[in-house]
Amino acid sequence: MKITEDLKIQLERLKNTGAYILNKRMKKELQELTKQIEGRPITNLECGSCLRRAMHELNKHLSKGTKKPTLAFKGVKQIEEMTFKELKEASKAKGLVYKRGIKKIDLINYLNER
Repeated sequence: MKITEDLKIQLERLKNTGAYILNKRMKKELQELTKQIEGRPITNLECGSCLRRAMHELNKHLSKGTKKPTLAFKGVKQIEEMTFKELKEASKAKGLVYKRGIKKIDLINYLNER
């Protein structure tokens, strides 16, 4: 699947601004590319909605492979960096039964002891 530079420019323009301009050669190229990616066929080359839909399909198809993989790292926070809610959950998991008026420093001290 070879896309000409002119069509690439118009695809990028559609993505950024929502506008595009196609001549007959580019419309035919878009029609062939839509068939290759197994999108909805363009039956009328003069229909603006059909061409816009096909260009969005082609943009979506081209952007599938360009996404960078994301790496999620869930590390363990240091006790001093934890929020009050995280401190309560961590101390509860370690067996602390606390009363209503417990302070953050008390939770930090309890977790440091364990």
